[in-house]
Amino acid sequence: MSDSGASASTLQDIKVPDSCGGYTYNDSGLSQSPVRNRFIYWKTSKDILELVEQSLDFDLVGSHVMFRFQDTQILDGISITESHDSVVILVATVASVHRLLFPHPVKLQRQDMGYTTSDQPIPSILLNASIANATDPRNKHMINTAGTMTSQLNCASTFLKNDGEALFAFSSNAGNLLLVKMPPVDKEGGVVQQFELAQSSMMKKLWSGIMRSNQDVSESPTSIVVQPFKGDPYIFTVCRDYKLRIWSANTFECVFVFNMLDLCPEKAQTHPTPCAGHLIRKVLSNDDSNLRFSVYLNFPNGNQVIDIYILQG
Repeated sequence: MSDSGASASTLQDIKVPDSCGGYTYNDSGLSQSPVRNRFIYWKTSKDILELVEQSLDFDLVGSHVMFRFQDTQILDGISITESHDSVVILVATVASVHRLLFPHPVKLQRQDMGYTTSDQPIPSILLNASIANATDPRNKHMINTAGTMTSQLNCASTFLKNDGEALFAFSSNAGNLLLVKMPPVDKEGGVVQQFELAQSSMMKKLWSGIMRSNQDVSESPTSIVVQPFKGDPYIFTVCRDYKLRIWSANTFECVFVFNMLDLCPEKAQTHPTPCAGHLIRKVLSNDDSNLRFSVYLNFPNGNQVIDIYILQG
C-alpha cells in the first residue's frame, strides 16, 4: 500500500539506515490469553515499512502488509503500544509523523472461540489495513522545517502516552532537537504541535529571532529514547560529546546533563574528539519506578557499553 509523504526530490537523496524490530503482546505469556504466543515484527527499507503478525498457535489471515511513505525515508524509532481496543504503531520519517491504528486481537476474537490450538485460521490485526486509515489527517502530519529548523533530521524516537497523545522526538545533523505532539485520535479539534528544544543558554537568542547557526554541533544527539519517569515524559539523548542529556517533554527544557566520560577514565584521559554512532536503548524491566538504559559509546579508538540507571528519589 502507498501512503503519500513529501514528494520533494531532495528527500529521495537522504540516506537513512534500514531498521527492524519486534513486539510481543503484553499477555502473550498467559495460557488463557487470545494473544498467547503471538507477536509482531517489522523492518524498514528506505521509504517502505513491512509489518508481519505471527502466531505459534493459529494461522493468521492477512498477516502481512507493506506501507510506502512516498519519497520519505523511515527513521529508526518505530514503537508499538497496546490499548484496551487498539494496537498503535508510531512511525517517524525524515519529513513526517504517522500513527497507524489496528484493532486489538481481543476485539477481533470470535465470541465462541476457545483458547486452544486450531487448524481454523483467524484474522490478523493487519487484515483490514487500508490507505484511507493510514492517510487520515488525524493520524499523519508533515513536519514544518521553516524557521530555525533547516537541517536534516537523522534520528528519532516515538512514544504513546496513556491518554493517547503521541510523541515524536527528532534530532538533526546540526544539533537541533524537535518534538512533535499528536493529540489523541478521539480528541475533538485536536491540533498537532511542533516544538524546537534548545539549551537554556540559547533561549534568549531564540526569542530574539537569531538563528541557531552557531549551535555547538558537538551537542547533537546521535540517539534518542522517549520514556516517562515519575509520570512525566522525558527525552533521553546521547550526544556526540559523550554526554547524556535529558529533556522534559512538558517544559521543553534540558533538565539534566551527565558526562559519561566520567565512567570511562581510561578513555577520558585520551580526550576523545566528538563522535557519531553513539546509541541509547531502554532495557525492558517490570520495575516501572526506575529506568535502565544501555548506552553504546563509539570512541575513535574503540567502543564501550555502559548501563545507566535512573532511580526514583
